[in-house]
Formats: sequence, C-alpha cells, structure tokens
Amino acid sequence: MPGKRRKRVWLVVACAALLAALLLYGAIRGIRPLALFAKPQNLAASTTLVYKQLPDRELELVLYPPTRVLFRQSPVIVYIHGGSWNSGTHRLKNSELEGIFNPIRALGIAVVSVQYRLTDQETRFPDHLDDVTDALRFVARQAAATDLDANRIGLLGASAGAHLAMLAASADRPLRCVVGIATPVDLVDLSDYSAAERIKIERLLADFMGGSYAQKPELYAQGSPITHIQADWPPLFLAHGEKDELVPIAQVDRFYRAGQEAGLAITYIRVQNGNHDLSPAPGTETTPDLAVVVRKMLLFLLRHLIL
Repeated sequence: MPGKRRKRVWLVVACAALLAALLLYGAIRGIRPLALFAKPQNLAASTTLVYKQLPDRELELVLYPPTRVLFRQSPVIVYIHGGSWNSGTHRLKNSELEGIFNPIRALGIAVVSVQYRLTDQETRFPDHLDDVTDALRFVARQAAATDLDANRIGLLGASAGAHLAMLAASADRPLRCVVGIATPVDLVDLSDYSAAERIKIERLLADFMGGSYAQKPELYAQGSPITHIQADWPPLFLAHGEKDELVPIAQVDRFYRAGQEAGLAITYIRVQNGNHDLSPAPGTETTPDLAVVVRKMLLFLLRHLIL
C-alpha cells in the first residue's frame, strides 16, 4: 500500500510539473495551453472584410476565428477556393467547415477565405493571382487589428485555388507553409491527358490565359508552379488522387521529384483510387481515406504554424 501511495504522489507531482511546464511554455510563446481542453466555441462566427477596391466592384474575404483561442494573436490559414478559375465561392459551406476548417480552427488557427476575380471577358491570368497576393498582404497588414499573427500565415488551396496558392508561395514570402489539394502544377506539358481531356483543358486554359499556348508560351510558363520551384519555398503539403482525370497525378509526381531535387520540404500523399476531390472512384475505397488525409494535414499545420 505505501508503495502504491508513493506512486500516486509521484504521478500527481509529475502531472503538476507537466502542467507548470505547459503554462510556462505558453507564457513564453503566447499560448494558452489549457484552452486545448475547452469545448470549441463560436463555430458559426465569421467577419467579412473588404480587402481590395476595384473600379467596378469590391473584393472581400471572410475571417472565421479560431473555435479555441490558444494565442493572443492567432496563426492563420488563408484559403483559396477552386472552380477552374471561372467559378466557385469564398463563402464556405457547412460541409467544408465541418470536414476541414473547423478541425483547423479547433487548433487555435484562424481561417481566412478569399474572394478573387473569376475568368471572364475582362479577367485573365494573372488577375486572379494579383488578387490572392493582395489578400495576403491585407491579412498581414491588418493582423494586429484582427488578432492574427502576421508571422504565422499559411496558404491552403483546392484545385484551381491550389494552383494560385503555389504561385503565391513563389511570389509572396515569408509564408510558413502551403497546402495544395488536387493541384495543377504544369500548364505547359499536357502529355498526361487523354486526347479528349486534352482538348477540354486546352480550351479552359485558353480562356484562363487569354490565348493558347502557341500564342502565349511565356505566360503559360509563368503560370506553371513547376517552373518556379526553389529551395527557399515554404514547406508544402500535397494530396492528390491517383484517379484524378482533371489534373493527372503524373504532373504532380514530376513536381514532387523536381522539388526534392531542389531541396524543397514536401509532404506528398498519393490517394489510391482517389478522384479529383479525393473521393473514391466508383466501386472502390481510397487509401488513405479522407479522414486520414485531413489528420495528416492537421499535423502538418500544427508543426509549421504552431510549434
């Protein structure tokens, strides 16, 4: 009995020491570690801010605050939505919040979702990218007023948004990290597409770029993240479905190899049987499944935005 009592005493002492260490670490780093155990709050909270005034419209971003306030100034993930550069919205759906963004917010990370101009008769590349980089500068400039940490900003994009995020990473530094889901990384080499899909993507890119590759080869190269790879890019997290027909995984494989050769820090997850949105192809299951991909992404964000 005395031995068991001593063990309990030592356990209490050890727990108290650990808690004291966490509190001290939190005081030094501006972290409130006890908030990790709090129930997430304000899941539906958001604030809309205008970040850019154009002659014919305003562009806005939506700030979704952390659901656990762990920091005096919160790290932030800036989200760039997908939609083939010509559609989509920065207003997050409930399914997006519940599946990806609320888990991020529960880590004490704010989420900012950016509206950018979509391809039309007046909007061509690099207008979309200019908006994204302007939004990043606005977030950094307004960080103190919005309780965000200008030194801990990351990017997350899906599909066309991931393409813009990669280009913004090469243009706007320093960023702590970039996450790309189903990322188009090469607008020049379309050899991985089937003949039918290549016709479709050439038309889409001609609208996006304001001309064909034959007409604007330099602009296509400028718009291809694979041509900008440098060792001083922020750490990248890429997830891509092996069955993706919109963005063949072979081009992301090439990007990954080129990044490794350049000394870039890349976490790359190939999702077996995964479609463009990482959902399983008909009659199959994905490996890893989406929940595992999200957990790995959260660990990546924890490592690069918090620790």
